[in-house]
Amino acid sequence: MMNAQRLLCADSTTRHCVCWRVMCRLIVLAVLGLSMCSSVHAQDSFFENWEFNIRTDNDTLLNTDRYYSNGLWLNALKVEGDRWFGWGLANETYTPSNIAWLPDEIPGDDRPYAGWTYFSYFNGRHDEDDSAVVWEFSAGCIGPCSRSQRFQNFWHRNVVDRPVAQGWESQIEDEFSLQVRRARQKPLRQWLDTGNGLRADL
Repeated sequence: MMNAQRLLCADSTTRHCVCWRVMCRLIVLAVLGLSMCSSVHAQDSFFENWEFNIRTDNDTLLNTDRYYSNGLWLNALKVEGDRWFGWGLANETYTPSNIAWLPDEIPGDDRPYAGWTYFSYFNGRHDEDDSAVVWEFSAGCIGPCSRSQRFQNFWHRNVVDRPVAQGWESQIEDEFSLQVRRARQKPLRQWLDTGNGLRADL
């Protein structure tokens, strides 16, 4: 962990390094918490009924690179009957309408450069009418401490072969963030399992 901190803080200010070290320590605490929980349960049953998934979306799929630029989520989810809960680690990246602009060329009314990296706890339930209610509680940081600049530059140089954004120097300053979200969803149409193991909803 210390080597990772030195690498990520090599060209950052002290304030950014402190913020990143706090995020690293939160990750360590989360891993230790899972380890302690696993010692309470039998090893062959701790991860029973848990689902792990990675989800991403990126505007380069539509050949654009503006506004909401990228999202990446790592989730662990457990379902118990008609209820579920889980933990997540995520990053969201936002850019102005033109990433070729230098900082002093970005219009004042355009979306600013910003990144948000956060941890979340969520839980939800299915109601009798097939709707779902989800609560999510998130904590993280906005600004250089989110590491969105490095992530986007790596993605552009090594994955999608696109120009690197030129205006990250103007991104929103470091800020701690808390968010509470409640969502209610109801499917418009469902295609239930007919014996072949497949189902879908809209």
